[in-house]
Amino acid sequence: MLFAKPYYPVIINFGLHNFSIAVIEKANGVPTLKSLKQCAATDLEKQNELILESKNSLGIKAKFLRATCHVTPEARLVRRVDIDGAKHADTNYLSEIASSQLKIDPNQYDLAVLDAVSGLPISNTTKSAVFAGLPTTIAVEIQSQLVSRDIFPERIGLSSINEIGAYHSLLKQDSSGTPTLLLEIGTDSCNAYIISKEGLEATKTITQGIDSMIPVIIKDLGLKDEDSARKLLQSNAFDFTSMSAALTKRLVKELQSSIGFFEVQTGLSISQMCCIGLPDKMGWLESSIESQLGLKQLNLSLDKAQSISKIKPSIERTENNNLKEFLSASAAFES
Repeated sequence: MLFAKPYYPVIINFGLHNFSIAVIEKANGVPTLKSLKQCAATDLEKQNELILESKNSLGIKAKFLRATCHVTPEARLVRRVDIDGAKHADTNYLSEIASSQLKIDPNQYDLAVLDAVSGLPISNTTKSAVFAGLPTTIAVEIQSQLVSRDIFPERIGLSSINEIGAYHSLLKQDSSGTPTLLLEIGTDSCNAYIISKEGLEATKTITQGIDSMIPVIIKDLGLKDEDSARKLLQSNAFDFTSMSAALTKRLVKELQSSIGFFEVQTGLSISQMCCIGLPDKMGWLESSIESQLGLKQLNLSLDKAQSISKIKPSIERTENNNLKEFLSASAAFES
């Protein structure tokens, strides 16, 4: 079920920091975005409100809302590895890679193995693959949680894979196709992906996330405990721009190392980046990392998003994060 075909016309994304729900309708036979609403990932009451609004807008009287669902559990696995495509049909070969290189028990994971260039299932010609999935126990738990919230998931997939596919498609439209750094900064870790028009070039999980910044905030601002620091970090009550370099120092150091290794190994240069899933109030975090790494922000526009989209937007979208959500919804949709 984890990688089954998507369902039309509702797409729900349970991101690291944001929740979004997109409703799609066919206007004159053309898939059109009817609504795209979002709220904080921690605001369950607002999420349930948006789910109910979507059901009502579609005239759904049944208990369950059937939807394509994308999730972003901290325990997700997204790793690129080199493989011998000629052995792709040998399950023992793939299991050995999972055990020896990824350090997981493949029997305890829901896994998909995709071609790192095309995003399709691996074949005889595959030279690099993406192992993507999550522990089976967590997959079952997520499914149960969705059902308990009156959501019937026709498909459950990883938001990370959806995002990688969306930005890969975007880069293929760019004549330069310059390698781009995508960051998913979670609570406990940061997933870094290097993508070019040729596909997913590299992946790395760094054990530096939002919580790694908490001790610095406590020390520099003289706060009493972690809860106070965490609430302040997630609010709009304080501008962290002036201390952002100190907050991201360890993460940036790891990223510099990964970028340097990639550039030496490939001879390619990374010139731009994008943080996916960050709330608007943490825009300072993306700006700080860009500045310290000497990278520019990936330029997103509605025209660019539309160029790879199967969905026509019927509502105006000018905010960068809204563009990111539109891009994500577009990638998840199949007519």
